[in-house]
Amino acid sequence: MRPKTGISARQERAILALLTAGSVEKAATLAGVARATLWRWSRSDAAFQRAYREARARAFSDVTARLQQTALKAATTLEAIAGDSKAPATARVLACRTILEFSVARMQVEDMEGRLRDLEEAATAAGR
Repeated sequence: MRPKTGISARQERAILALLTAGSVEKAATLAGVARATLWRWSRSDAAFQRAYREARARAFSDVTARLQQTALKAATTLEAIAGDSKAPATARVLACRTILEFSVARMQVEDMEGRLRDLEEAATAAGR
């Protein structure tokens, strides 16, 4: 057992394989464990479950950071397509629709953030 994570080296290999293999069968093969063992760990081993969740969260965070780095380029591209009278109409409409959908989604997030902030302030004031 690794003191930091509470899981074995085999389990660490299994988690890495689960994140990269694309299927449980392939992950089990890559990690050198039986599929049933991998299934059992994922269903009944709390330390394995926690380590896998944390590893997935780190991987997703890395992906999100990379997407954020390219977001400006994507927005610029959408803007260029939407304003390009020589681009096919379907491409312009799709670009405009994407811009509008993300604008609405962002507005909804900002609204929810404001509501949450108001609720937190009210809860803090009520607790005084």
